[in-house]
Amino acid sequence: MALPAAGRDLAIGITQFPANQHPSIDTMAAKSFVLGLTQRLLTTYDASWRLVCMLCTELPSFENGLAGRELAPGGGEGVALRFELRPDLFWADGEPVTSADVLFAWEVGRHPLSGITNAELHRRIWNVEPLDERRFVLHVDRVSFDYNTVNDLRLLPAHRERAVFEADPVPYRNRTLFDTVSTDPGMAMEPHRIAAVAPGSRSDLARNPHWRGPRPAFEWIVVRAIENTAAREANLLSGEIDMIEGSLGLPPDQALAFEKRHGERFRVVYRPGLVYEHIALRLDNPILADVRVRRAFVSHSIAGFSAVRCSRAVSRWRTAS
Repeated sequence: MALPAAGRDLAIGITQFPANQHPSIDTMAAKSFVLGLTQRLLTTYDASWRLVCMLCTELPSFENGLAGRELAPGGGEGVALRFELRPDLFWADGEPVTSADVLFAWEVGRHPLSGITNAELHRRIWNVEPLDERRFVLHVDRVSFDYNTVNDLRLLPAHRERAVFEADPVPYRNRTLFDTVSTDPGMAMEPHRIAAVAPGSRSDLARNPHWRGPRPAFEWIVVRAIENTAAREANLLSGEIDMIEGSLGLPPDQALAFEKRHGERFRVVYRPGLVYEHIALRLDNPILADVRVRRAFVSHSIAGFSAVRCSRAVSRWRTAS
């Protein structure tokens, strides 16, 4: 697809290319950034750390009566959460987002060999009960402080993915359409969808014609993976990219140095962020059972790639035409 006229497109530079495009398989900051432009969560935390609905009309709680205690399998106390999907939700191929997508996402997550990252959440939800096209009940096997937090129950397009999964759940993680046909419009529900992919290099996103929310500011967004810091700066200075994304951009010291050198040309923004990178060690691994090995491994790794990055952003916006 040809790029639209100048002023209606945006090129963003980040440090990595997503390992895959499936929203629930593997956790990676670069993928989270790209999927943030094409996917939407059922619930999430806003900038003030308040739990809010994105796909639902109202967040279930004990206070509003949409959450209620119930008997869970095994005799413990669980909770039933009643959700209703917003009526203006459509996949980018025009199909509505429905309770069937919620049920399918849960079924994939419950399968022990599907490769879903947050399998614990899908096991904790012991049943999904569709009531109609937009209303459903999640039955959770415990009552906890975050009883209504289901951020990682990421909806999957049942009308496109169910046939792939049911053909053979074991190799599903390698056959999902999110990777084999990632430009399929049925895989996105946000203002943009993936229109073209150059593996290891860039993802091109076009406006979703079935998006019912406010019209996005950009018709076309290009997310380029530029691993070398100097190359990212050079691309920004030359105009090849319009901004460097904060959590996957420049380390704070380099961002400060860049601002000193080019602050008159670029807008540099510093904001607290919720994105971070970290190393999680498997304590059931016999090699890592020795705390001295764990300390040596973590110390070496932190020296190599900086385990925690602060949120920062260097950006240059083109003047809208």
